[in-house]
Amino acid sequence: FNNSAIVSIIDCDFISTPGMPYTCEFSIDNPLRRDDFERVGGEHIDGNQDVNVLRVEGIDQNTMIVPRILCIQFRSLEEMYFDDSGIEVITTHAFEHCLNLKSLTLEHNSITTIPNMAFSHSRSLELLDLNNNQISSLSPNAFLNTRLWYLNLETNHLTNLSADWFSSVRETLLLLDVANNRITQLQDNVFAELVNLV
Repeated sequence: FNNSAIVSIIDCDFISTPGMPYTCEFSIDNPLRRDDFERVGGEHIDGNQDVNVLRVEGIDQNTMIVPRILCIQFRSLEEMYFDDSGIEVITTHAFEHCLNLKSLTLEHNSITTIPNMAFSHSRSLELLDLNNNQISSLSPNAFLNTRLWYLNLETNHLTNLSADWFSSVRETLLLLDVANNRITQLQDNVFAELVNLV
């Protein structure tokens, strides 16, 4: 069996529904964790092009990473949805071209940690859903430069919470979900700086 014979592909079915954002429903087969894609394939609906794509959606796909080509090619992208797709790692370059991203859902994957500056280029990011992963820790600057008001960390492997994790969103974070983790004790004043938490 020759691993080099495995070809990684990304292809879109473009969806245009009245009242909904122009969407790429993508399929991806990326068992080798490649991140050198040159293009996402697929035929646009008449009158649309890459710049019109505002949402990408993948459910039950096969990739260990979020390929950066999605935000490079679809530069107006505002919403990204990866559900149950085997994602294990958020690379430092995954979202560097996601300048307009507002909503990111990475639920039901296998992510273990959120690295430093992971979303630092996504200055419009407001909603982040990481529910049902295997996250046990966050880097202190994981959410730096975002405008997060909603953060879902439900059903992960967190054993504690640190005030440092949320310091970069202290003024914007309104809703925080940490249900169904492994937390047994909270530090004093862990939420004290979250001045708008409701």
